Amino acid sequence: MDVADIVERFRRAAFGLEDWQDALAGFAGATDACVVHLIGMDRSGAVAFDLIRGVTPDMVDTFVREGGLSRHTNPRTGVAIDGPMLRTVFDDALLSRHERDALPIYRNLFDRADAGFAALTRLRVPGCDAILSLLRPRSFLDSADREAHIIDAAAPALSDIMAQAVALGAGLDRTVAKPPSCWSSACSSSMATGARCRCRGGARRGWRRPGR
Repeated sequence: MDVADIVERFRRAAFGLEDWQDALAGFAGATDACVVHLIGMDRSGAVAFDLIRGVTPDMVDTFVREGGLSRHTNPRTGVAIDGPMLRTVFDDALLSRHERDALPIYRNLFDRADAGFAALTRLRVPGCDAILSLLRPRSFLDSADREAHIIDAAAPALSDIMAQAVALGAGLDRTVAKPPSCWSSACSSSMATGARCRCRGGARRGWRRPGR
């Protein structure tokens, strides 16, 4: 699947012509990603859109337990907050192998969950802080920039599509499956982006990034 096909799937999903999960699956297949996540917050900190594929409740629990909400224990959180706009950042470009091995969240969660390497791209969506996250078990830097090119090439169009989708309210809260109990897509947001889940007793509420 090329960039045009990926973008077209998301465009169709925004207009209700295709399921968001099909669009996420197409992006996952093109980049060999186990997790694909698109998340956006409006200026009040409420979720504007939250589309995710590949995260389980157990992964979320471990993420919180291992301090994933802190940029000091999880460098991905820092990228999600203030990384460059429309430019993909790879966590293994920021950390040496020794530094990665020294962080419990990589050993106890990311590596075990086939999410050891991340490509993170902040999207430009008016009125929102938005990020695209792709996670997989091998480095994106080992692929001769093929996957990195796909992500970078798709990001501007995805920014425009998500802006349209927000305006249309096009089914913007989707997970792979709705598990029982209190786990919700708001909780899953924390896994990929470092967002602070604020759900209580199964009721989905707004959340916000650390420091906001």
